[in-house]
Amino acid sequence: MSKLLPPPLRDRKHEPSGGIWPLVAGLLLAGLFAMGLLAMGPRIRGIVGHSLLLALLVNAVALPVGSLVAMVIQKSTIRGSRWWLAAFLPLVFLPLYLHVAGWQSAIGVNGWLNPPTAGDPGATILRGWIGAVLVHAAAAVPLVVMVVLIGLAHIDGEAEQAAALCASPRRVMWYVTLPQARSSIALAAIWITVVCTSDISVTDFFGIRTFGEEIYTASAMGAFPSDGSSPEVPLSLVTRWQGLLLGTLAIGSLLVVGLFVGSRAIADRTLQHRVAAWRWPLKTSEQSVATCVVATVWLACVGLPLGSLALEAGRPRLWDNGQPVFEWSASHFAQTMATALRLHGREMVASLALALTVALLASLAATLLAWSARYWPKSKPTIAIGVVLLLALPGPLVGVVLLRLFSQPPDVPMLDKLATLYDRTWIAPLLAQLLRITPIATLIVLAGMMKLPESHLDNARTDGAGWLRILFSVAIPRQWTTIALAGVVAGLLSLGELSATVLVVPAGIEPISVRTFAMLHYGINGRVAALALFLSAVAWLCSAVVLALARRRHR
Repeated sequence: MSKLLPPPLRDRKHEPSGGIWPLVAGLLLAGLFAMGLLAMGPRIRGIVGHSLLLALLVNAVALPVGSLVAMVIQKSTIRGSRWWLAAFLPLVFLPLYLHVAGWQSAIGVNGWLNPPTAGDPGATILRGWIGAVLVHAAAAVPLVVMVVLIGLAHIDGEAEQAAALCASPRRVMWYVTLPQARSSIALAAIWITVVCTSDISVTDFFGIRTFGEEIYTASAMGAFPSDGSSPEVPLSLVTRWQGLLLGTLAIGSLLVVGLFVGSRAIADRTLQHRVAAWRWPLKTSEQSVATCVVATVWLACVGLPLGSLALEAGRPRLWDNGQPVFEWSASHFAQTMATALRLHGREMVASLALALTVALLASLAATLLAWSARYWPKSKPTIAIGVVLLLALPGPLVGVVLLRLFSQPPDVPMLDKLATLYDRTWIAPLLAQLLRITPIATLIVLAGMMKLPESHLDNARTDGAGWLRILFSVAIPRQWTTIALAGVVAGLLSLGELSATVLVVPAGIEPISVRTFAMLHYGINGRVAALALFLSAVAWLCSAVVLALARRRHR
Protein backbone atom coordinates (compact mmCIF):
# COMPACT_ATOMS: atom_id res chain seq x y z
CA MET A 1 0.00 0.00 0.00
CA SER A 2 2.87 2.39 0.72
CA LYS A 3 3.94 2.27 -2.93
CA LEU A 4 0.52 3.54 -3.95
CA LEU A 5 0.75 6.65 -1.76
CA PRO A 6 2.34 9.89 -2.96
CA PRO A 7 6.01 10.33 -1.88
CA PRO A 8 5.29 12.89 0.90
CA LEU A 9 2.87 10.43 2.55
CA ARG A 10 4.81 7.20 2.24
CA ASP A 11 6.64 7.61 5.51
CA ARG A 12 3.80 9.31 7.30
CA LYS A 13 2.79 7.73 10.58
CA HIS A 14 -0.92 7.64 11.00
CA GLU A 15 -0.65 6.75 14.67
CA PRO A 16 0.81 9.49 16.88
CA SER A 17 4.15 8.54 18.32
CA GLY A 18 4.02 8.59 22.08
CA GLY A 19 7.68 7.67 22.52
CA ILE A 20 8.93 4.73 24.52
CA TRP A 21 7.22 5.64 27.80
CA PRO A 22 3.79 4.17 26.94
CA LEU A 23 5.52 0.88 26.06
CA VAL A 24 7.54 0.92 29.28
CA ALA A 25 4.43 1.71 31.33
CA GLY A 26 2.50 -1.02 29.55
CA LEU A 27 5.20 -3.62 30.20
CA LEU A 28 5.46 -2.55 33.85
CA LEU A 29 1.73 -2.80 34.45
CA ALA A 30 1.61 -6.09 32.56
CA GLY A 31 4.26 -7.43 34.93
CA LEU A 32 2.29 -6.19 37.92
CA PHE A 33 -0.81 -7.85 36.48
CA ALA A 34 1.02 -11.18 36.17
CA MET A 35 2.36 -10.90 39.71
CA GLY A 36 -1.10 -10.07 40.96
CA LEU A 37 -2.51 -13.18 39.29
CA LEU A 38 0.04 -15.34 41.06
CA ALA A 39 -0.71 -13.75 44.45
CA MET A 40 -4.49 -13.89 44.18
CA GLY A 41 -4.94 -17.51 45.10
CA PRO A 42 -6.58 -20.20 42.96
CA ARG A 43 -10.18 -19.17 43.60
CA ILE A 44 -9.87 -15.48 42.74
CA ARG A 45 -7.46 -16.32 39.90
CA GLY A 46 -10.05 -18.61 38.36
CA ILE A 47 -12.80 -16.02 38.76
CA VAL A 48 -10.65 -13.32 37.14
CA GLY A 49 -9.93 -15.80 34.36
CA HIS A 50 -13.67 -16.33 33.84
CA SER A 51 -14.17 -12.56 33.73
CA LEU A 52 -11.46 -12.05 31.14
CA LEU A 53 -12.76 -15.00 29.08
CA LEU A 54 -16.24 -13.48 29.05
CA ALA A 55 -14.78 -10.12 28.03
CA LEU A 56 -12.73 -11.80 25.28
CA LEU A 57 -15.76 -13.59 23.82
CA VAL A 58 -17.91 -10.46 23.96
CA ASN A 59 -15.18 -8.39 22.30
CA ALA A 60 -14.77 -11.01 19.60
CA VAL A 61 -18.44 -10.55 18.66
CA ALA A 62 -19.05 -6.86 19.37
CA LEU A 63 -15.87 -5.23 18.05
CA PRO A 64 -16.05 -6.44 14.42
CA VAL A 65 -19.78 -5.80 14.14
CA GLY A 66 -19.73 -2.40 15.83
CA SER A 67 -16.62 -1.21 13.96
CA LEU A 68 -18.13 -2.23 10.63
CA VAL A 69 -21.35 -0.35 11.35
CA ALA A 70 -19.43 2.73 12.51
CA MET A 71 -17.28 2.79 9.39
CA VAL A 72 -20.31 2.39 7.15
CA ILE A 73 -22.11 5.27 8.87
CA GLN A 74 -19.12 7.62 9.16
CA LYS A 75 -16.96 6.81 6.14
CA SER A 76 -19.43 6.04 3.35
CA THR A 77 -22.13 7.92 1.50
CA ILE A 78 -24.93 5.89 3.05
CA ARG A 79 -28.24 7.72 3.19
CA GLY A 80 -29.49 8.92 6.56
CA SER A 81 -26.20 8.69 8.45
CA ARG A 82 -27.43 11.23 11.04
CA TRP A 83 -30.61 9.25 11.56
CA TRP A 84 -28.60 6.08 12.14
CA LEU A 85 -26.46 7.94 14.65
CA ALA A 86 -29.59 9.01 16.51
CA ALA A 87 -30.90 5.43 16.34
CA PHE A 88 -27.82 3.84 17.94
CA LEU A 89 -27.17 6.47 20.62
CA PRO A 90 -30.07 5.55 22.99
CA LEU A 91 -28.92 1.94 23.05
CA VAL A 92 -25.72 2.96 24.83
CA PHE A 93 -27.74 4.06 27.86
CA LEU A 94 -30.11 1.11 28.10
CA PRO A 95 -29.31 -0.80 31.32
CA LEU A 96 -28.06 -4.33 30.89
CA TYR A 97 -30.99 -5.85 32.76
CA LEU A 98 -33.33 -4.35 30.14
CA HIS A 99 -31.38 -6.21 27.47
CA VAL A 100 -31.81 -9.36 29.56
CA ALA A 101 -35.56 -8.76 29.77
CA GLY A 102 -35.84 -8.15 26.03
CA TRP A 103 -33.93 -11.24 24.99
CA GLN A 104 -35.68 -13.33 27.60
CA SER A 105 -39.06 -12.31 26.18
CA ALA A 106 -37.82 -13.18 22.67
CA ILE A 107 -35.91 -16.46 22.90
CA GLY A 108 -35.97 -17.25 26.61
CA VAL A 109 -38.28 -19.65 28.40
CA ASN A 110 -41.81 -19.09 27.02
CA GLY A 111 -40.47 -16.43 24.65
CA TRP A 112 -42.53 -15.74 21.56
CA LEU A 113 -39.75 -17.20 19.36
CA ASN A 114 -39.27 -20.14 21.72
CA PRO A 115 -42.69 -21.64 22.57
CA PRO A 116 -42.64 -24.41 25.19
CA THR A 117 -42.45 -27.98 23.96
CA ALA A 118 -43.97 -31.07 25.49
CA GLY A 119 -40.59 -32.74 25.94
CA ASP A 120 -38.73 -29.91 27.66
CA PRO A 121 -40.81 -26.82 28.57
CA GLY A 122 -37.70 -24.94 29.74
CA ALA A 123 -35.53 -25.58 26.68
CA THR A 124 -33.78 -22.45 25.44
CA ILE A 125 -30.38 -21.43 24.10
CA LEU A 126 -30.46 -18.31 26.29
CA ARG A 127 -28.66 -19.85 29.22
CA GLY A 128 -25.16 -20.15 30.60
CA TRP A 129 -22.24 -18.81 28.62
CA ILE A 130 -24.19 -18.52 25.37
CA GLY A 131 -26.83 -16.33 26.99
CA ALA A 132 -24.28 -14.15 28.80
CA VAL A 133 -22.17 -13.60 25.67
CA LEU A 134 -25.23 -12.93 23.50
CA VAL A 135 -26.76 -10.33 25.82
CA HIS A 136 -23.45 -8.63 26.60
CA ALA A 137 -22.55 -8.49 22.91
CA ALA A 138 -25.95 -7.08 21.92
CA ALA A 139 -25.54 -4.36 24.54
CA ALA A 140 -21.89 -3.70 23.59
CA VAL A 141 -22.37 -3.25 19.84
CA PRO A 142 -23.99 0.23 20.15
CA LEU A 143 -21.20 1.28 22.51
CA VAL A 144 -18.57 0.20 19.99
CA VAL A 145 -20.44 2.06 17.25
CA MET A 146 -20.45 5.34 19.17
CA VAL A 147 -16.83 5.12 20.37
CA VAL A 148 -15.50 4.25 16.92
CA LEU A 149 -17.63 7.00 15.37
CA ILE A 150 -15.94 9.52 17.67
CA GLY A 151 -12.54 8.14 16.73
CA LEU A 152 -13.29 8.25 13.00
CA ALA A 153 -14.34 11.90 13.31
CA HIS A 154 -10.78 12.82 14.37
CA ILE A 155 -8.64 10.87 11.91
CA ASP A 156 -6.35 12.45 9.31
CA GLY A 157 -8.57 13.14 6.31
CA GLU A 158 -5.64 14.45 4.27
CA ALA A 159 -3.99 11.03 4.21
CA GLU A 160 -7.25 9.42 3.13
CA GLN A 161 -7.78 11.88 0.30
CA ALA A 162 -4.19 11.45 -0.90
CA ALA A 163 -4.51 7.66 -0.84
CA ALA A 164 -7.87 7.80 -2.67
CA LEU A 165 -6.12 9.40 -5.65
CA CYS A 166 -4.18 6.24 -6.40
CA ALA A 167 -5.96 3.39 -4.62
CA SER A 168 -9.41 1.86 -4.50
CA PRO A 169 -11.78 2.88 -1.68
CA ARG A 170 -11.55 -0.59 -0.20
CA ARG A 171 -7.75 -0.34 0.11
CA VAL A 172 -8.02 3.18 1.53
CA MET A 173 -10.37 1.92 4.23
CA TRP A 174 -8.16 -1.07 5.06
CA TYR A 175 -4.72 0.52 4.94
CA VAL A 176 -5.39 4.15 5.96
CA THR A 177 -8.71 4.53 7.79
CA LEU A 178 -8.75 1.38 9.89
CA PRO A 179 -5.20 1.79 11.30
CA GLN A 180 -6.11 5.29 12.48
CA ALA A 181 -9.21 3.93 14.24
CA ARG A 182 -7.29 1.36 16.27
CA SER A 183 -7.06 3.56 19.35
CA SER A 184 -10.83 4.09 19.52
CA ILE A 185 -11.45 0.38 18.94
CA ALA A 186 -9.04 -0.39 21.78
CA LEU A 187 -10.89 2.05 24.07
CA ALA A 188 -14.18 0.29 23.28
CA ALA A 189 -12.60 -3.09 24.01
CA ILE A 190 -11.28 -1.90 27.37
CA TRP A 191 -14.63 -0.45 28.38
CA ILE A 192 -16.37 -3.72 27.44
CA THR A 193 -13.84 -5.57 29.60
CA VAL A 194 -14.61 -3.31 32.56
CA VAL A 195 -18.36 -3.87 32.16
CA CYS A 196 -17.99 -7.64 31.87
CA THR A 197 -15.85 -7.86 35.00
CA SER A 198 -17.69 -5.42 37.27
CA ASP A 199 -21.38 -5.59 36.35
CA ILE A 200 -23.72 -8.31 37.63
CA SER A 201 -26.90 -7.60 35.65
CA VAL A 202 -26.22 -10.35 33.11
CA THR A 203 -23.90 -12.74 34.90
CA ASP A 204 -26.17 -13.10 37.94
CA PHE A 205 -29.07 -14.05 35.69
CA PHE A 206 -27.12 -16.66 33.72
CA GLY A 207 -24.99 -17.97 36.58
CA ILE A 208 -21.53 -16.96 35.30
CA ARG A 209 -18.93 -16.56 38.04
CA THR A 210 -17.18 -13.30 37.18
CA PHE A 211 -15.24 -10.94 39.43
CA GLY A 212 -18.18 -8.70 40.28
CA GLU A 213 -20.56 -11.65 40.56
CA GLU A 214 -18.28 -13.34 43.09
CA ILE A 215 -18.32 -10.29 45.34
CA TYR A 216 -22.10 -9.98 45.07
CA THR A 217 -22.71 -13.67 45.80
CA ALA A 218 -20.25 -13.73 48.69
CA SER A 219 -21.90 -10.66 50.20
CA ALA A 220 -25.35 -12.22 49.88
CA MET A 221 -24.05 -15.36 51.64
CA GLY A 222 -22.62 -13.37 54.55
CA ALA A 223 -18.92 -13.45 53.65
CA PHE A 224 -18.60 -9.71 54.37
CA PRO A 225 -20.49 -9.08 57.63
CA SER A 226 -20.97 -5.38 58.12
CA ASP A 227 -20.62 -5.56 61.90
CA GLY A 228 -17.10 -6.97 61.82
CA SER A 229 -18.10 -10.44 63.12
CA SER A 230 -16.87 -13.72 61.68
CA PRO A 231 -18.16 -14.57 58.20
CA GLU A 232 -20.94 -17.10 57.81
CA VAL A 233 -19.15 -18.89 54.96
CA PRO A 234 -15.61 -20.33 55.27
CA LEU A 235 -13.67 -17.96 53.00
CA SER A 236 -10.00 -17.31 53.66
CA LEU A 237 -8.75 -13.81 54.34
CA VAL A 238 -6.88 -13.73 51.02
CA THR A 239 -10.05 -14.70 49.17
CA ARG A 240 -12.10 -12.13 50.99
CA TRP A 241 -10.06 -8.94 50.83
CA GLN A 242 -6.49 -9.19 49.58
CA GLY A 243 -7.53 -11.25 46.57
CA LEU A 244 -10.33 -8.85 45.72
CA LEU A 245 -7.97 -5.90 46.04
CA LEU A 246 -5.39 -7.55 43.79
CA GLY A 247 -8.05 -8.37 41.23
CA THR A 248 -9.29 -4.79 41.20
CA LEU A 249 -5.77 -3.43 40.80
CA ALA A 250 -5.02 -5.92 38.02
CA ILE A 251 -8.10 -4.95 36.03
CA GLY A 252 -7.46 -1.29 36.80
CA SER A 253 -3.91 -1.57 35.43
CA LEU A 254 -5.25 -2.76 32.09
CA LEU A 255 -7.68 0.13 32.05
CA VAL A 256 -4.95 2.65 32.90
CA VAL A 257 -2.75 1.52 30.00
CA GLY A 258 -5.58 1.47 27.49
CA LEU A 259 -7.04 4.83 28.44
CA PHE A 260 -3.61 6.47 28.55
CA VAL A 261 -2.56 5.27 25.11
CA GLY A 262 -5.98 5.74 23.52
CA SER A 263 -6.66 9.18 24.97
CA ARG A 264 -3.20 10.37 23.99
CA ALA A 265 -3.72 9.16 20.44
CA ILE A 266 -7.08 10.89 20.13
CA ALA A 267 -5.77 14.07 21.77
CA ASP A 268 -2.85 14.21 19.33
CA ARG A 269 -5.22 13.90 16.39
CA THR A 270 -7.46 16.70 17.61
CA LEU A 271 -4.45 19.04 17.37
CA GLN A 272 -3.83 18.13 13.74
CA HIS A 273 -4.93 20.31 10.85
CA ARG A 274 -8.47 19.28 9.96
CA VAL A 275 -9.43 18.81 6.33
CA ALA A 276 -12.63 17.69 4.71
CA ALA A 277 -13.42 14.08 5.63
CA TRP A 278 -13.14 11.46 2.91
CA ARG A 279 -16.07 9.15 2.31
CA TRP A 280 -16.43 6.02 0.23
CA PRO A 281 -18.69 6.93 -2.70
CA LEU A 282 -21.20 4.11 -2.85
CA LYS A 283 -23.30 3.19 -5.85
CA THR A 284 -27.05 2.80 -5.56
CA SER A 285 -26.87 -0.97 -5.15
CA GLU A 286 -24.03 -0.67 -2.64
CA GLN A 287 -26.00 1.87 -0.63
CA SER A 288 -28.88 -0.59 -0.41
CA VAL A 289 -26.57 -3.32 0.84
CA ALA A 290 -24.96 -0.99 3.38
CA THR A 291 -28.35 0.17 4.62
CA CYS A 292 -29.49 -3.44 5.02
CA VAL A 293 -26.37 -4.30 7.03
CA VAL A 294 -26.81 -1.36 9.41
CA ALA A 295 -30.55 -1.96 9.74
CA THR A 296 -30.02 -5.66 10.47
CA VAL A 297 -27.56 -4.89 13.26
CA TRP A 298 -29.91 -2.28 14.73
CA LEU A 299 -32.87 -4.64 14.63
CA ALA A 300 -30.85 -7.40 16.25
CA CYS A 301 -29.64 -5.10 19.05
CA VAL A 302 -32.85 -3.23 19.83
CA GLY A 303 -35.68 -4.06 17.45
CA LEU A 304 -36.00 -7.69 18.49
CA PRO A 305 -35.65 -7.15 22.27
CA LEU A 306 -37.93 -4.10 22.51
CA GLY A 307 -40.42 -5.54 20.05
CA SER A 308 -40.54 -8.71 22.13
CA LEU A 309 -41.19 -6.67 25.27
CA ALA A 310 -44.07 -4.91 23.52
CA LEU A 311 -45.49 -8.29 22.48
CA GLU A 312 -45.11 -9.63 26.01
CA ALA A 313 -46.89 -6.63 27.50
CA GLY A 314 -49.78 -6.94 25.06
CA ARG A 315 -50.49 -10.64 25.00
CA PRO A 316 -52.80 -12.19 27.62
CA ARG A 317 -51.97 -15.60 29.01
CA LEU A 318 -54.45 -17.82 27.17
CA TRP A 319 -54.39 -21.60 26.97
CA ASP A 320 -56.14 -24.03 24.64
CA ASN A 321 -56.01 -27.75 25.48
CA GLY A 322 -52.90 -27.28 27.54
CA GLN A 323 -51.08 -25.24 24.87
CA PRO A 324 -50.44 -21.49 25.09
CA VAL A 325 -52.24 -19.25 22.61
CA PHE A 326 -50.18 -16.31 21.37
CA GLU A 327 -52.49 -13.36 20.79
CA TRP A 328 -51.79 -9.65 21.04
CA SER A 329 -54.30 -7.02 22.09
CA ALA A 330 -53.81 -3.26 22.09
CA SER A 331 -56.28 -2.89 24.93
CA HIS A 332 -54.40 -5.47 27.02
CA PHE A 333 -51.14 -3.66 26.25
CA ALA A 334 -52.56 -0.35 27.47
CA GLN A 335 -54.02 -2.03 30.54
CA THR A 336 -50.68 -3.68 31.38
CA MET A 337 -48.80 -0.41 31.04
CA ALA A 338 -51.33 1.42 33.20
CA THR A 339 -51.22 -1.31 35.86
CA ALA A 340 -47.43 -1.23 36.00
CA LEU A 341 -47.45 2.55 36.32
CA ARG A 342 -50.05 2.39 39.10
CA LEU A 343 -48.27 -0.33 41.08
CA HIS A 344 -44.75 1.00 40.68
CA GLY A 345 -45.34 4.72 40.27
CA ARG A 346 -43.77 5.60 43.63
CA GLU A 347 -40.66 3.61 42.80
CA MET A 348 -40.35 5.36 39.43
CA VAL A 349 -40.75 8.80 40.98
CA ALA A 350 -38.20 8.00 43.69
CA SER A 351 -35.77 6.66 41.08
CA LEU A 352 -36.17 9.78 38.95
CA ALA A 353 -35.53 11.97 42.01
CA LEU A 354 -32.40 9.95 42.80
CA ALA A 355 -31.24 10.23 39.18
CA LEU A 356 -31.74 14.00 39.23
CA THR A 357 -29.73 14.32 42.45
CA VAL A 358 -26.95 12.15 41.07
CA ALA A 359 -26.91 14.19 37.86
CA LEU A 360 -26.49 17.48 39.75
CA LEU A 361 -23.86 16.24 42.20
CA ALA A 362 -21.92 14.21 39.65
CA SER A 363 -21.77 17.09 37.16
CA LEU A 364 -20.62 19.44 39.94
CA ALA A 365 -17.90 17.07 41.13
CA ALA A 366 -16.86 16.34 37.55
CA THR A 367 -16.55 20.05 36.79
CA LEU A 368 -14.34 20.66 39.82
CA LEU A 369 -12.11 17.66 39.10
CA ALA A 370 -11.81 18.39 35.38
CA TRP A 371 -11.08 22.06 35.98
CA SER A 372 -8.43 21.19 38.56
CA ALA A 373 -6.76 18.91 36.04
CA ARG A 374 -6.91 21.67 33.42
CA TYR A 375 -5.77 24.53 35.65
CA TRP A 376 -3.00 22.59 37.41
CA PRO A 377 -1.47 20.25 34.79
CA LYS A 378 0.64 18.49 37.41
CA SER A 379 -2.53 17.21 39.08
CA LYS A 380 -3.85 15.68 35.86
CA PRO A 381 -2.07 12.28 36.20
CA THR A 382 -3.24 11.89 39.79
CA ILE A 383 -6.84 12.73 38.94
CA ALA A 384 -6.74 10.51 35.86
CA ILE A 385 -5.42 7.50 37.80
CA GLY A 386 -8.03 8.00 40.52
CA VAL A 387 -10.82 8.20 37.95
CA VAL A 388 -9.60 5.08 36.18
CA LEU A 389 -9.32 3.06 39.38
CA LEU A 390 -12.86 4.07 40.35
CA LEU A 391 -14.03 2.92 36.93
CA ALA A 392 -12.35 -0.45 37.44
CA LEU A 393 -13.80 -0.85 40.94
CA PRO A 394 -16.56 -3.50 40.83
CA GLY A 395 -19.98 -2.23 41.81
CA PRO A 396 -20.61 -4.94 44.44
CA LEU A 397 -17.31 -4.05 46.12
CA VAL A 398 -18.49 -0.44 46.41
CA GLY A 399 -21.69 -1.71 47.99
CA VAL A 400 -19.82 -3.92 50.46
CA VAL A 401 -17.60 -1.03 51.62
CA LEU A 402 -20.57 1.30 52.06
CA LEU A 403 -22.48 -1.35 54.02
CA ARG A 404 -19.54 -1.68 56.36
CA LEU A 405 -19.36 2.10 56.75
CA PHE A 406 -23.07 2.56 57.54
CA SER A 407 -23.31 -0.42 59.92
CA GLN A 408 -21.07 0.78 62.72
CA PRO A 409 -21.90 -0.42 66.24
CA PRO A 410 -23.55 2.11 68.59
CA ASP A 411 -20.41 2.47 70.74
CA VAL A 412 -18.30 3.88 67.87
CA PRO A 413 -17.95 7.65 68.44
CA MET A 414 -19.23 10.02 65.72
CA LEU A 415 -20.32 7.10 63.55
CA ASP A 416 -23.18 5.70 65.61
CA LYS A 417 -25.74 7.83 63.72
CA LEU A 418 -24.85 6.38 60.33
CA ALA A 419 -27.05 3.31 60.82
CA THR A 420 -30.08 5.52 61.48
CA LEU A 421 -29.23 7.65 58.48
CA TYR A 422 -28.92 4.51 56.36
CA ASP A 423 -32.30 3.13 57.46
CA ARG A 424 -34.26 6.37 56.97
CA THR A 425 -32.71 7.84 53.80
CA TRP A 426 -31.24 6.87 50.46
CA ILE A 427 -27.82 8.26 51.35
CA ALA A 428 -26.10 4.90 50.75
CA PRO A 429 -27.53 4.38 47.21
CA LEU A 430 -26.70 8.02 46.45
CA LEU A 431 -23.06 7.62 47.49
CA ALA A 432 -22.77 4.28 45.68
CA GLN A 433 -24.04 5.75 42.43
CA LEU A 434 -21.86 8.83 42.76
CA LEU A 435 -18.77 6.66 43.16
CA ARG A 436 -19.76 4.67 40.09
CA ILE A 437 -20.93 7.50 37.84
CA THR A 438 -18.78 10.53 38.71
CA PRO A 439 -15.67 9.11 36.96
CA ILE A 440 -17.58 8.83 33.67
CA ALA A 441 -18.92 12.37 34.01
CA THR A 442 -15.39 13.58 34.81
CA LEU A 443 -14.02 12.10 31.59
CA ILE A 444 -16.75 13.86 29.60
CA VAL A 445 -16.14 17.27 31.22
CA LEU A 446 -12.37 16.85 31.03
CA ALA A 447 -12.57 16.32 27.27
CA GLY A 448 -14.24 19.73 26.99
CA MET A 449 -12.01 21.52 29.48
CA MET A 450 -8.85 20.45 27.67
CA LYS A 451 -10.07 22.28 24.56
CA LEU A 452 -10.15 25.67 26.29
CA PRO A 453 -7.63 28.00 24.58
CA GLU A 454 -4.63 28.70 26.75
CA SER A 455 -4.71 32.34 25.66
CA HIS A 456 -8.08 32.85 27.36
CA LEU A 457 -6.74 31.50 30.62
CA ASP A 458 -3.59 33.62 30.37
CA ASN A 459 -5.65 36.76 29.81
CA ALA A 460 -7.74 35.98 32.88
CA ARG A 461 -4.64 35.38 34.99
CA THR A 462 -3.17 38.66 33.77
CA ASP A 463 -6.30 40.45 35.01
CA GLY A 464 -5.74 38.94 38.43
CA ALA A 465 -8.42 36.24 38.33
CA GLY A 466 -7.90 33.18 40.49
CA TRP A 467 -8.84 29.51 40.16
CA LEU A 468 -12.49 29.93 41.14
CA ARG A 469 -13.13 33.15 39.23
CA ILE A 470 -11.69 31.78 35.99
CA LEU A 471 -13.87 28.70 36.43
CA PHE A 472 -17.09 30.73 36.62
CA SER A 473 -16.14 33.50 34.18
CA VAL A 474 -14.26 31.54 31.48
CA ALA A 475 -14.55 27.76 31.78
CA ILE A 476 -18.22 27.23 32.62
CA PRO A 477 -19.64 29.80 30.13
CA ARG A 478 -17.65 28.15 27.31
CA GLN A 479 -18.25 24.55 28.35
CA TRP A 480 -21.76 24.63 29.80
CA THR A 481 -23.04 22.28 27.09
CA THR A 482 -20.37 19.74 28.02
CA ILE A 483 -21.28 20.00 31.70
CA ALA A 484 -24.97 19.64 30.90
CA LEU A 485 -24.15 16.66 28.69
CA ALA A 486 -22.28 15.03 31.56
CA GLY A 487 -25.24 15.67 33.88
CA VAL A 488 -27.75 14.06 31.52
CA VAL A 489 -25.49 11.04 31.03
CA ALA A 490 -25.07 10.73 34.80
CA GLY A 491 -28.83 10.77 35.31
CA LEU A 492 -29.33 8.09 32.68
CA LEU A 493 -26.66 5.90 34.22
CA SER A 494 -28.25 6.38 37.64
CA LEU A 495 -31.54 4.93 36.41
CA GLY A 496 -29.74 1.81 35.25
CA GLU A 497 -27.12 1.38 38.00
CA LEU A 498 -27.64 -1.95 39.72
CA SER A 499 -24.36 -3.57 40.79
CA ALA A 500 -23.76 -1.34 43.82
CA THR A 501 -27.31 -0.11 44.44
CA VAL A 502 -28.78 -3.58 44.95
CA LEU A 503 -26.56 -4.16 48.00
CA VAL A 504 -27.09 -0.85 49.80
CA VAL A 505 -30.74 0.01 49.22
CA PRO A 506 -32.59 0.12 52.57
CA ALA A 507 -35.91 -1.48 53.34
CA GLY A 508 -38.98 0.22 51.94
CA ILE A 509 -39.32 1.73 48.50
CA GLU A 510 -36.75 0.27 46.11
CA PRO A 511 -35.26 1.89 43.02
CA ILE A 512 -36.99 0.77 39.88
CA SER A 513 -33.79 -0.91 38.67
CA VAL A 514 -33.61 -3.13 41.75
CA ARG A 515 -37.32 -3.99 41.61
CA THR A 516 -37.24 -4.83 37.89
CA PHE A 517 -34.12 -6.98 38.30
CA ALA A 518 -35.68 -8.89 41.21
CA MET A 519 -38.90 -9.51 39.31
CA LEU A 520 -36.98 -10.67 36.26
CA HIS A 521 -35.55 -13.60 38.23
CA TYR A 522 -39.07 -15.01 38.57
CA GLY A 523 -39.60 -14.99 34.81
CA ILE A 524 -40.66 -12.52 32.19
CA ASN A 525 -44.27 -11.35 32.34
CA GLY A 526 -46.37 -8.42 31.25
CA ARG A 527 -45.56 -6.22 34.23
CA VAL A 528 -41.80 -6.71 33.87
CA ALA A 529 -42.08 -5.96 30.17
CA ALA A 530 -44.07 -2.80 30.92
CA LEU A 531 -41.45 -1.55 33.40
CA ALA A 532 -38.70 -2.27 30.87
CA LEU A 533 -40.58 -0.32 28.20
CA PHE A 534 -41.05 2.64 30.54
CA LEU A 535 -37.34 2.75 31.33
CA SER A 536 -36.49 2.38 27.64
CA ALA A 537 -38.73 5.33 26.80
CA VAL A 538 -36.95 7.46 29.42
CA ALA A 539 -33.60 6.45 27.95
CA TRP A 540 -34.72 7.42 24.45
CA LEU A 541 -36.00 10.82 25.58
CA CYS A 542 -32.83 11.62 27.49
CA SER A 543 -30.72 10.40 24.57
CA ALA A 544 -32.43 12.97 22.37
CA VAL A 545 -31.30 15.63 24.85
CA VAL A 546 -27.76 14.19 24.79
CA LEU A 547 -27.70 14.31 21.00
CA ALA A 548 -28.97 17.90 20.94
CA LEU A 549 -26.34 19.01 23.48
CA ALA A 550 -23.59 17.18 21.59
CA ARG A 551 -24.52 18.88 18.31
CA ARG A 552 -24.68 22.28 19.99
CA ARG A 553 -21.26 21.70 21.55
CA HIS A 554 -19.86 20.66 18.16
CA ARG A 555 -21.17 23.84 16.55
